[in-house]
Amino acid sequence: MKNYFLVLLSFAFIFVSCSKDPCEDVVCVNGVENEVDSDTCICECDSGFEGNLCENEIRQNYYGTYQGPENCGAGGSFTYSLTVAEGDTADVATITLNGLFGDPGVSVTANLTAQSNYVNIQIPEQTVSGQSGNYTFSGNGNFNFDAEGEVSSVSLSYNISATGGISFNCTGEFDRQ
Repeated sequence: MKNYFLVLLSFAFIFVSCSKDPCEDVVCVNGVENEVDSDTCICECDSGFEGNLCENEIRQNYYGTYQGPENCGAGGSFTYSLTVAEGDTADVATITLNGLFGDPGVSVTANLTAQSNYVNIQIPEQTVSGQSGNYTFSGNGNFNFDAEGEVSSVSLSYNISATGGISFNCTGEFDRQ
């Protein structure tokens, strides 16, 4: 009886120790770690990535054309299209705002920071060339979401100094097209 019990215990130990690692066939990308949660494997994404395997850059959700009015005080009010595109490919938290200030030749770099219910946009001070001359930009804004959680618009508030020392404080609300 004693031998029978030892044999049974040995089989039970082998059966338990041969359980398959749930992360064995999971390949998480973009510098993430595999984590076992019960009998499943999940990927913990690095900042700037999402998806089951962290294969998608979050900034891709914001790419596209936005259109709306902008008010620049004494500089006037006008409506134009703004394009959000990929920024520095090495930094997944960077985007490019093309056409800012209604000048299609202007491309401004901005940084993204995720908040609980919106994504913050920071436009660090930078001087760029446009069709109408050189501009120095700085400011901030955020992407807004609709009830379904989809990106619906972008709000911007920035300062622009144009050639000749003229400065404007501009605000705009641009709806996704």
